[in-house]
Amino acid sequence: MKRLRGRSRGLRGLTGVLGLVAVVGMALGTTGCNLKWRPYAARVDNTVITPASLDAGMSALKADPGFACLEFGSTFRVPGAGEHTYDLKSADFVLNQLIEYRIEQKIAASLGATPSRAAISLASDQLTSRLESQLSAQTTATCPRSAADLTKLGAGYKDVALGLLANEDAIAAHLAGTSLTPAGLAGYEATHRSTTSEACISLIEVTSKPTANSIAQAIKHGASFAAEAAAHSLDTGNAKQGGVLGCASNLSALGTFAKPVQALAVNQVTAPLPYTSGSTSAWLLFTVTSRPAEPPATLLEQLLTTERTPFVQLVEHAIAKARVSLSSQYGRWRKTGEIVPPSTAAGRFAPNAAAVSGPALNSSTAPATTG
Repeated sequence: MKRLRGRSRGLRGLTGVLGLVAVVGMALGTTGCNLKWRPYAARVDNTVITPASLDAGMSALKADPGFACLEFGSTFRVPGAGEHTYDLKSADFVLNQLIEYRIEQKIAASLGATPSRAAISLASDQLTSRLESQLSAQTTATCPRSAADLTKLGAGYKDVALGLLANEDAIAAHLAGTSLTPAGLAGYEATHRSTTSEACISLIEVTSKPTANSIAQAIKHGASFAAEAAAHSLDTGNAKQGGVLGCASNLSALGTFAKPVQALAVNQVTAPLPYTSGSTSAWLLFTVTSRPAEPPATLLEQLLTTERTPFVQLVEHAIAKARVSLSSQYGRWRKTGEIVPPSTAAGRFAPNAAAVSGPALNSSTAPATTG
């Protein structure tokens, strides 16, 4: 049998609805903007997003190039020649999140699900977990590992990133009929045990069904599963460790054995299960030694996954209904949630085009900090 990989659920993706429905499907370009600024960058219903708010968000990203790279991609650029000269498409990317933050904030309020301070703290742990997972999943050093530290991220963007995630968590919890309180999350986990908790599994493999039955009976009468595995199991990779396969929340690696294992109570043993691989046949006994609770950050990701369809429908509907207008220098807003940059934007962004179209963010090139 293949050994299970621990913590099989991956946590990755963009913060906010960008990560769930990919509403911004644009390549990140190299043009900037220093046109005459209007009194607003965008309006969302009766709320104004000022150019200063966008500047604060972009400047905050400069403080943590690793975060910007992981969340927006290795080609995302935040350097600028000065105030209002950021790469236009990158600025649009962040402006889109500022818009969506306000839309999702309104959804949460309408549902009576405005996130509490505790929920925002949970979102911080969740976002940190996402960053750590993305860093550990890197096969090449496409983003600077040492820089991806949420504590370094300036408040101008961090408040939006955490607010987006906390609102999404709160909306998903409402759709699931629960809340982001400890009691609410515990209740959700209890009623969704098969998808929200890990199972730590051990295995005994023997050649005959009678032998498997005999071992199962011995365990039921008090014998140690680990001791029986060490004494009798043919699975040499696991026998010396007491038959331990590992812990996972996704048991798909067990194939047809996943369902009977998932149904086990802790320390219960399956009936002997036939196993065939090529010319090899055997009989297997599984047990679940424990079902540790998922950390809240992982549980929230699972909640978002479970409620993805109604969540996406709700947010897409709200985006389509929202009254959004942009300053023309950024482009135009589509009801699908996409900012379309001005078609004649390229090459208009003096005085320092070299700084605006600087090198891509990667492990060896940090963004400029001027401006």
